[in-house]
Amino acid sequence: NFEFYNLEDRTSQEPSEDENSDRRSPTYSFKLKEVKEDFSHFVKFITGACVYRPNYDSPFSLLDVPVDLRLYTHALELRFSDYEDGKIDLTDLESGGDVLELCVDRWSTSATNALGKMVAEARRKMVVPIIISVMHGHSNMSEDIQVSILEQGLRLGVEFLSVDLHLDNRHIAGLVGSKGYTRIIGHWLEESSTELGWHDDEWMSRYDRASMLGCDIVRFLQLAYDREDNERLNRFTEKVRSRHGVGPLLVAYNVGPLGRTSQVFNQVLTSVTHRSEEHTSELQSHHDL
Repeated sequence: NFEFYNLEDRTSQEPSEDENSDRRSPTYSFKLKEVKEDFSHFVKFITGACVYRPNYDSPFSLLDVPVDLRLYTHALELRFSDYEDGKIDLTDLESGGDVLELCVDRWSTSATNALGKMVAEARRKMVVPIIISVMHGHSNMSEDIQVSILEQGLRLGVEFLSVDLHLDNRHIAGLVGSKGYTRIIGHWLEESSTELGWHDDEWMSRYDRASMLGCDIVRFLQLAYDREDNERLNRFTEKVRSRHGVGPLLVAYNVGPLGRTSQVFNQVLTSVTHRSEEHTSELQSHHDL
């Protein structure tokens, strides 16, 4: 029920001089070290033995705190189409964020293998948790295709799955029921302006629905039309966090040029892009910091 993409291991090409060739010897130097590390973490994650993989190689990573429990963390967003078109070199993005969000913005029958390869390369080169999401607002994907992409993310054993709350309850419940140790982010991007904005009771209804469906994290984004939207957002987040009982972690901020302030002060998983990426639309990549 899971898939592991086996990348070529550079350690298999290292010089073998002075190595003991007898596998029975305790001094035998095993190759395929990278594959061994990748596969060991994969098995530990899908079985629940270890659901967090610290990035020991990065000075920017806190070793003993899961990413969704830290303050002021960033999710580096990459488009799947850019990867397929050869526009992304993951080695250039090593310190780009605390978590990597792979946003699937196009899909075909041959894309399944490419997505598996992208996840495998990201795990090896960046060693950060991975979110898989679907860019629903800028594609013609049907709900069934969106769900099939997200199901593929579960088979790849990624740490987070961003599920569009525009999907019906049946689809969302199915993904939550199959999530294993993957954490589900209930995502809602609001691009239309309303008179009440963040004061609209609909936002609380969406949060309660995500909680009822079993989402671990709720991420709300709204296009800001005036600077007061940032103040309205603060009052909304305070309202959610002051409620009694335990609910999903809330990630909420405004997007667009007028939403910069709320992005700066958002504490968890603020989406960012890298200078090496060329994006022409801010809404297409959520936002640039």
